[in-house]
Amino acid sequence: MRATRLTATTTSLFLGESDPHCNYQGNRTTVALKTPAAVLWDLDGTLVDTEPAWMAGELALARAHGAEWTERDALAVVGMD
Repeated sequence: MRATRLTATTTSLFLGESDPHCNYQGNRTTVALKTPAAVLWDLDGTLVDTEPAWMAGELALARAHGAEWTERDALAVVGMD
């Protein structure tokens, strides 16, 4: 894996001078971060199907504001975000 370098002032990143992954130089600290081998984005339904929760939330929001929102309305906007 290739290492990525992150530099921040010590006021925003508190790392000890004895940390073996850090290079402390005055008021700056350089940290070596490893690039992940893979990144997974959860497109709805890949890991968790949140559509039923969204539908319930849309219904509750509509009711709270005196509007009508049906299952048909909810299904009409599935996947449009």
